[in-house]
Amino acid sequence: MKTKRLNPKERDALVQKILLGKIKAVSESHTEFEAFNSLDDNIKSSVNAIFESKSYGFREIVLTCLVAWEAGIDFDPRSDFYKCNPRSIFEKGIRPALEQNGIPHMKSGPLNVAKGAKKIDSNWAMGKKPASAAEASVTLISWIMLPKVDFDDKRIRLFTVFVEKLLSESKRLSSYFVEARSDLSVRQIHDLICKLIQSAPDLGNTPQKVVGLILVEIYKHSNCQVFHEGRACETNLTSKKPADAWVQFPNGGMVCLYEVTVKPIDINRINDSFTSVYSYGKGHNEVVWLCRLPEDISHISLNENYCIENKGIRNEFIDIKSWILVSLQIIGASGRTNFLTSLSGYISLASTSEKTKSVWQSLLK
Repeated sequence: MKTKRLNPKERDALVQKILLGKIKAVSESHTEFEAFNSLDDNIKSSVNAIFESKSYGFREIVLTCLVAWEAGIDFDPRSDFYKCNPRSIFEKGIRPALEQNGIPHMKSGPLNVAKGAKKIDSNWAMGKKPASAAEASVTLISWIMLPKVDFDDKRIRLFTVFVEKLLSESKRLSSYFVEARSDLSVRQIHDLICKLIQSAPDLGNTPQKVVGLILVEIYKHSNCQVFHEGRACETNLTSKKPADAWVQFPNGGMVCLYEVTVKPIDINRINDSFTSVYSYGKGHNEVVWLCRLPEDISHISLNENYCIENKGIRNEFIDIKSWILVSLQIIGASGRTNFLTSLSGYISLASTSEKTKSVWQSLLK
Protein backbone atom coordinates (compact mmCIF):
# COMPACT_ATOMS: atom_id res chain seq x y z
CA MET A 1 0.00 0.00 0.00
CA LYS A 2 1.12 3.53 -0.65
CA THR A 3 0.68 6.05 2.14
CA LYS A 4 -1.44 9.02 1.17
CA ARG A 5 0.32 12.27 1.89
CA LEU A 6 -2.25 14.06 4.00
CA ASN A 7 -1.83 16.42 6.91
CA PRO A 8 -3.35 15.20 10.22
CA LYS A 9 -6.58 17.15 9.81
CA GLU A 10 -7.12 15.82 6.29
CA ARG A 11 -6.23 12.30 7.39
CA ASP A 12 -8.70 12.32 10.30
CA ALA A 13 -11.43 13.75 8.06
CA LEU A 14 -10.78 10.99 5.52
CA VAL A 15 -10.99 8.34 8.25
CA GLN A 16 -14.35 9.72 9.37
CA LYS A 17 -15.64 9.87 5.81
CA ILE A 18 -14.59 6.28 5.16
CA LEU A 19 -16.28 4.93 8.29
CA LEU A 20 -19.46 6.93 7.73
CA GLY A 21 -19.59 5.67 4.16
CA LYS A 22 -19.12 2.08 5.27
CA ILE A 23 -21.81 2.39 7.94
CA LYS A 24 -24.23 3.82 5.37
CA ALA A 25 -23.44 1.13 2.82
CA VAL A 26 -23.84 -1.73 5.28
CA SER A 27 -27.04 -0.31 6.80
CA GLU A 28 -28.59 -0.02 3.34
CA SER A 29 -27.42 -3.40 2.06
CA HIS A 30 -30.10 -5.51 3.83
CA THR A 31 -27.64 -8.42 3.92
CA GLU A 32 -27.01 -8.58 7.66
CA PHE A 33 -24.14 -10.91 8.64
CA GLU A 34 -23.56 -12.10 5.07
CA ALA A 35 -19.91 -11.08 5.38
CA PHE A 36 -19.64 -12.74 8.79
CA ASN A 37 -21.03 -16.02 7.51
CA SER A 38 -18.38 -16.06 4.77
CA LEU A 39 -15.56 -16.25 7.32
CA ASP A 40 -13.78 -19.40 8.46
CA ASP A 41 -14.96 -20.78 11.79
CA ASN A 42 -11.81 -19.80 13.72
CA ILE A 43 -12.10 -16.19 12.51
CA LYS A 44 -15.80 -16.14 13.39
CA SER A 45 -14.87 -17.30 16.90
CA SER A 46 -12.37 -14.45 17.26
CA VAL A 47 -14.91 -11.88 16.07
CA ASN A 48 -17.47 -13.23 18.54
CA ALA A 49 -14.92 -13.16 21.37
CA ILE A 50 -14.25 -9.47 20.75
CA PHE A 51 -17.90 -8.47 20.55
CA GLU A 52 -18.89 -10.55 23.58
CA SER A 53 -16.36 -8.61 25.66
CA LYS A 54 -17.52 -5.69 27.78
CA SER A 55 -14.15 -4.04 27.10
CA TYR A 56 -14.76 -2.08 23.89
CA GLY A 57 -11.08 -1.22 23.54
CA PHE A 58 -10.18 -4.53 21.91
CA ARG A 59 -12.73 -4.19 19.12
CA GLU A 60 -11.66 -0.57 18.73
CA ILE A 61 -8.01 -1.51 18.24
CA VAL A 62 -8.99 -3.78 15.34
CA LEU A 63 -11.47 -1.22 13.97
CA THR A 64 -8.79 1.48 14.11
CA CYS A 65 -6.46 -0.74 12.10
CA LEU A 66 -9.16 -1.56 9.55
CA VAL A 67 -10.13 2.07 8.96
CA ALA A 68 -6.49 3.21 8.90
CA TRP A 69 -5.65 0.63 6.24
CA GLU A 70 -8.73 1.66 4.26
CA ALA A 71 -7.43 5.25 4.37
CA GLY A 72 -4.14 4.11 2.84
CA ILE A 73 -2.01 4.30 5.99
CA ASP A 74 0.80 1.80 5.56
CA PHE A 75 1.66 0.18 8.91
CA ASP A 76 1.91 -3.16 10.65
CA PRO A 77 0.34 -3.10 14.14
CA ARG A 78 2.37 -6.18 15.08
CA SER A 79 5.54 -4.10 14.91
CA ASP A 80 4.37 -0.46 15.29
CA PHE A 81 0.71 0.15 16.13
CA TYR A 82 1.34 3.82 16.87
CA LYS A 83 2.59 4.49 13.34
CA CYS A 84 -1.07 4.96 12.32
CA ASN A 85 -1.53 7.73 14.93
CA PRO A 86 -4.34 5.80 16.68
CA ARG A 87 -5.27 8.49 19.21
CA SER A 88 -5.85 11.13 16.58
CA ILE A 89 -7.65 8.98 14.02
CA PHE A 90 -9.85 7.36 16.67
CA GLU A 91 -10.78 10.45 18.68
CA LYS A 92 -11.13 12.84 15.71
CA GLY A 93 -12.23 10.46 12.96
CA ILE A 94 -13.65 7.16 14.16
CA ARG A 95 -15.36 8.18 17.39
CA PRO A 96 -17.40 11.03 15.85
CA ALA A 97 -18.67 8.61 13.17
CA LEU A 98 -19.68 6.09 15.85
CA GLU A 99 -21.40 8.82 17.88
CA GLN A 100 -23.42 9.99 14.88
CA ASN A 101 -24.82 6.50 14.47
CA GLY A 102 -25.47 5.65 18.11
CA ILE A 103 -22.78 2.96 18.13
CA PRO A 104 -21.24 2.00 21.51
CA HIS A 105 -17.70 3.26 21.97
CA MET A 106 -15.18 4.49 24.50
CA LYS A 107 -13.50 7.87 24.65
CA SER A 108 -10.07 6.46 23.83
CA GLY A 109 -10.69 2.72 23.73
CA PRO A 110 -7.67 1.65 21.62
CA LEU A 111 -5.28 3.63 23.80
CA ASN A 112 -6.84 2.35 27.04
CA VAL A 113 -6.08 -1.28 26.16
CA ALA A 114 -2.91 -0.74 24.11
CA LYS A 115 -1.36 0.84 27.23
CA GLY A 116 1.46 2.36 25.20
CA ALA A 117 2.56 -0.98 23.76
CA LYS A 118 4.18 -0.52 20.37
CA LYS A 119 3.40 -4.06 19.20
CA ILE A 120 -0.05 -5.65 19.18
CA ASP A 121 1.10 -9.24 19.40
CA SER A 122 0.93 -12.31 21.65
CA ASN A 123 3.28 -10.75 24.21
CA TRP A 124 1.01 -7.71 24.46
CA ALA A 125 -2.05 -9.93 24.90
CA MET A 126 -0.55 -11.79 27.87
CA GLY A 127 -2.18 -10.66 31.11
CA LYS A 128 -4.87 -8.59 29.40
CA LYS A 129 -8.45 -9.12 30.56
CA PRO A 130 -10.51 -10.63 29.18
CA ALA A 131 -7.82 -12.84 27.67
CA SER A 132 -10.19 -14.13 24.99
CA ALA A 133 -10.75 -10.63 23.56
CA ALA A 134 -7.06 -9.68 23.70
CA GLU A 135 -6.02 -12.90 21.97
CA ALA A 136 -8.82 -12.47 19.41
CA SER A 137 -7.49 -9.00 18.53
CA VAL A 138 -4.07 -10.45 17.80
CA THR A 139 -5.58 -13.35 15.83
CA LEU A 140 -7.61 -11.05 13.56
CA ILE A 141 -4.74 -8.66 12.92
CA SER A 142 -2.38 -11.55 12.13
CA TRP A 143 -5.00 -13.16 9.86
CA ILE A 144 -5.26 -9.98 7.81
CA MET A 145 -1.52 -9.43 7.61
CA LEU A 146 -0.58 -12.97 6.50
CA PRO A 147 -0.34 -13.92 3.74
CA LYS A 148 0.12 -10.46 2.29
CA VAL A 149 -1.29 -11.48 -1.08
CA ASP A 150 -4.83 -11.74 0.39
CA PHE A 151 -4.54 -8.58 2.48
CA ASP A 152 -7.09 -6.39 0.66
CA ASP A 153 -9.77 -9.08 0.42
CA LYS A 154 -9.55 -9.99 4.11
CA ARG A 155 -9.37 -6.35 5.18
CA ILE A 156 -12.53 -5.43 3.28
CA ARG A 157 -14.44 -8.48 4.51
CA LEU A 158 -13.52 -7.96 8.14
CA PHE A 159 -14.27 -4.22 7.94
CA THR A 160 -17.78 -5.10 6.71
CA VAL A 161 -18.18 -7.68 9.48
CA PHE A 162 -17.20 -5.19 12.17
CA VAL A 163 -19.66 -2.60 10.91
CA GLU A 164 -22.40 -5.27 10.70
CA LYS A 165 -21.76 -6.19 14.32
CA LEU A 166 -21.60 -2.58 15.50
CA LEU A 167 -24.88 -1.65 13.82
CA SER A 168 -26.59 -4.74 15.22
CA GLU A 169 -25.41 -3.88 18.72
CA SER A 170 -26.55 -0.28 18.35
CA LYS A 171 -30.02 -1.43 17.29
CA ARG A 172 -30.31 -3.81 20.24
CA LEU A 173 -29.17 -1.25 22.82
CA SER A 174 -31.58 1.41 21.55
CA SER A 175 -34.47 -0.70 22.88
CA TYR A 176 -33.46 0.15 26.45
CA PHE A 177 -34.53 3.81 26.28
CA VAL A 178 -36.69 4.81 29.25
CA GLU A 179 -38.20 8.24 29.90
CA ALA A 180 -37.59 9.77 33.31
CA ARG A 181 -40.51 9.92 35.74
CA SER A 182 -41.59 13.07 37.57
CA ASP A 183 -43.99 11.49 40.09
CA LEU A 184 -41.42 10.15 42.54
CA SER A 185 -40.72 11.34 46.09
CA VAL A 186 -37.26 12.09 47.45
CA ARG A 187 -37.16 8.72 49.19
CA GLN A 188 -38.32 6.88 46.08
CA ILE A 189 -35.66 8.54 43.92
CA HIS A 190 -33.03 7.86 46.56
CA ASP A 191 -34.02 4.20 46.69
CA LEU A 192 -33.86 3.93 42.88
CA ILE A 193 -30.43 5.55 42.68
CA CYS A 194 -28.96 3.41 45.46
CA LYS A 195 -30.27 0.24 43.79
CA LEU A 196 -28.83 1.39 40.46
CA ILE A 197 -25.40 2.01 41.99
CA GLN A 198 -25.46 -1.30 43.82
CA SER A 199 -26.68 -3.41 40.89
CA ALA A 200 -24.86 -1.64 38.04
CA PRO A 201 -21.81 0.27 39.31
CA ASP A 202 -20.22 -0.10 35.84
CA LEU A 203 -16.63 -0.01 37.15
CA GLY A 204 -17.50 3.14 39.11
CA ASN A 205 -18.96 5.10 36.21
CA THR A 206 -22.53 5.02 37.58
CA PRO A 207 -21.84 6.59 41.01
CA GLN A 208 -19.50 9.14 39.45
CA LYS A 209 -22.17 10.22 36.97
CA VAL A 210 -24.86 10.35 39.66
CA VAL A 211 -22.72 12.60 41.86
CA GLY A 212 -21.71 14.80 38.92
CA LEU A 213 -25.29 15.35 37.75
CA ILE A 214 -26.47 16.16 41.27
CA LEU A 215 -23.64 18.68 41.64
CA VAL A 216 -24.77 20.31 38.39
CA GLU A 217 -28.21 20.88 39.93
CA ILE A 218 -26.80 22.12 43.25
CA TYR A 219 -24.67 24.77 41.56
CA LYS A 220 -26.95 25.54 38.61
CA HIS A 221 -27.86 29.03 39.80
CA SER A 222 -24.38 29.99 40.97
CA ASN A 223 -21.44 31.33 39.03
CA CYS A 224 -19.48 28.18 39.80
CA GLN A 225 -18.66 25.54 37.22
CA VAL A 226 -19.04 21.79 37.79
CA PHE A 227 -16.67 19.29 36.15
CA HIS A 228 -17.60 15.62 36.14
CA GLU A 229 -16.91 14.20 32.69
CA GLY A 230 -14.63 11.27 32.08
CA ARG A 231 -14.84 7.59 32.91
CA ALA A 232 -13.72 5.63 35.94
CA CYS A 233 -11.14 3.68 33.91
CA GLU A 234 -9.26 6.92 33.23
CA THR A 235 -6.89 7.86 36.03
CA ASN A 236 -7.20 11.44 37.25
CA LEU A 237 -3.48 12.02 36.75
CA THR A 238 -3.52 10.76 33.15
CA SER A 239 -6.62 12.86 32.42
CA LYS A 240 -5.07 15.87 34.19
CA LYS A 241 -7.96 16.12 36.67
CA PRO A 242 -7.67 17.03 40.37
CA ALA A 243 -10.44 14.56 41.29
CA ASP A 244 -13.34 12.51 39.91
CA ALA A 245 -15.61 15.58 40.15
CA TRP A 246 -14.95 19.13 41.25
CA VAL A 247 -16.46 22.60 41.46
CA GLN A 248 -14.61 25.79 40.50
CA PHE A 249 -15.16 29.47 41.27
CA PRO A 250 -15.36 31.83 38.27
CA ASN A 251 -11.74 32.87 38.91
CA GLY A 252 -10.60 29.24 38.58
CA GLY A 253 -10.14 28.56 42.28
CA MET A 254 -11.50 25.30 43.68
CA VAL A 255 -14.71 25.14 45.71
CA CYS A 256 -14.52 21.42 46.44
CA LEU A 257 -13.01 18.20 45.14
CA TYR A 258 -14.78 14.83 45.18
CA GLU A 259 -13.49 11.29 44.85
CA VAL A 260 -16.36 8.89 44.20
CA THR A 261 -16.12 5.14 44.66
CA VAL A 262 -18.02 2.04 45.71
CA LYS A 263 -14.88 -0.07 46.14
CA PRO A 264 -12.57 -0.46 49.15
CA ILE A 265 -10.12 2.42 49.50
CA ASP A 266 -6.48 1.82 50.42
CA ILE A 267 -3.50 4.07 51.03
CA ASN A 268 -2.38 3.71 47.41
CA ARG A 269 -5.66 5.23 46.23
CA ILE A 270 -5.25 8.08 48.71
CA ASN A 271 -1.69 8.67 47.52
CA ASP A 272 -2.90 8.71 43.90
CA SER A 273 -5.47 11.31 44.90
CA PHE A 274 -2.78 13.42 46.54
CA THR A 275 -0.71 13.38 43.34
CA SER A 276 -3.70 14.56 41.29
CA VAL A 277 -4.65 17.27 43.79
CA TYR A 278 -1.05 18.45 44.06
CA SER A 279 -0.67 18.56 40.26
CA TYR A 280 -4.04 20.03 39.26
CA GLY A 281 -5.86 21.17 42.40
CA LYS A 282 -4.58 24.77 42.26
CA GLY A 283 -3.56 24.75 45.91
CA HIS A 284 -6.77 23.25 47.28
CA ASN A 285 -6.05 21.08 50.30
CA GLU A 286 -9.22 19.09 50.96
CA VAL A 287 -10.83 16.11 49.23
CA VAL A 288 -14.27 14.71 50.03
CA TRP A 289 -14.54 10.96 49.48
CA LEU A 290 -18.07 9.78 48.72
CA CYS A 291 -18.06 6.05 49.41
CA ARG A 292 -19.85 3.30 51.30
CA LEU A 293 -19.37 3.55 55.04
CA PRO A 294 -18.02 1.61 56.79
CA GLU A 295 -17.08 -1.12 54.28
CA ASP A 296 -14.99 1.00 51.90
CA ILE A 297 -12.71 2.38 54.63
CA SER A 298 -11.83 -0.87 56.40
CA HIS A 299 -8.28 -0.84 54.93
CA ILE A 300 -7.30 2.65 56.14
CA SER A 301 -6.90 4.22 59.59
CA LEU A 302 -9.16 7.22 60.16
CA ASN A 303 -9.76 9.35 63.24
CA GLU A 304 -13.10 9.47 65.03
CA ASN A 305 -14.30 12.14 62.58
CA TYR A 306 -13.69 9.92 59.51
CA CYS A 307 -10.76 12.03 58.35
CA ILE A 308 -7.14 11.42 57.43
CA GLU A 309 -4.37 13.91 56.74
CA ASN A 310 -2.03 12.90 53.94
CA LYS A 311 0.92 15.10 52.98
CA GLY A 312 -0.98 18.27 53.82
CA ILE A 313 -4.23 17.19 52.13
CA ARG A 314 -7.27 16.66 54.35
CA ASN A 315 -9.38 13.68 53.25
CA GLU A 316 -12.99 13.60 54.50
CA PHE A 317 -15.03 10.41 54.12
CA ILE A 318 -18.82 10.65 53.76
CA ASP A 319 -21.37 7.93 53.11
CA ILE A 320 -22.46 8.22 49.49
CA LYS A 321 -26.05 7.11 50.17
CA SER A 322 -26.48 9.76 52.87
CA TRP A 323 -24.96 12.43 50.63
CA ILE A 324 -27.32 11.53 47.79
CA LEU A 325 -30.39 11.68 50.06
CA VAL A 326 -29.54 15.11 51.48
CA SER A 327 -28.54 16.47 48.06
CA LEU A 328 -31.79 15.30 46.44
CA GLN A 329 -33.71 17.26 49.06
CA ILE A 330 -31.53 20.35 48.58
CA ILE A 331 -32.05 20.59 44.80
CA GLY A 332 -35.85 20.61 45.13
CA ALA A 333 -38.55 19.11 42.93
CA SER A 334 -37.47 20.80 39.68
CA GLY A 335 -33.85 19.90 40.33
CA ARG A 336 -34.79 16.28 40.90
CA THR A 337 -36.75 16.20 37.65
CA ASN A 338 -33.77 17.70 35.79
CA PHE A 339 -31.42 15.23 37.47
CA LEU A 340 -33.53 12.19 36.52
CA THR A 341 -33.87 13.47 32.95
CA SER A 342 -30.09 13.95 32.67
CA LEU A 343 -29.42 10.56 34.23
CA SER A 344 -31.81 8.82 31.84
CA GLY A 345 -30.13 10.67 28.97
CA TYR A 346 -26.72 9.43 30.10
CA ILE A 347 -27.99 5.86 30.46
CA SER A 348 -29.48 6.04 26.95
CA LEU A 349 -26.10 6.90 25.43
CA ALA A 350 -24.65 4.18 23.24
CA SER A 351 -21.44 4.06 25.29
CA THR A 352 -23.19 3.42 28.62
CA SER A 353 -23.00 -0.24 29.62
CA GLU A 354 -25.84 -2.56 28.69
CA LYS A 355 -26.21 -3.76 32.28
CA THR A 356 -26.75 -0.17 33.45
CA LYS A 357 -29.45 0.26 30.81
CA SER A 358 -31.15 -2.98 31.75
CA VAL A 359 -31.14 -2.28 35.49
CA TRP A 360 -32.43 1.27 35.05
CA GLN A 361 -35.21 0.09 32.76
CA SER A 362 -36.32 -2.53 35.27
CA LEU A 363 -36.21 -0.05 38.18
CA LEU A 364 -38.42 2.50 36.42
CA LYS A 365 -41.11 0.04 35.33
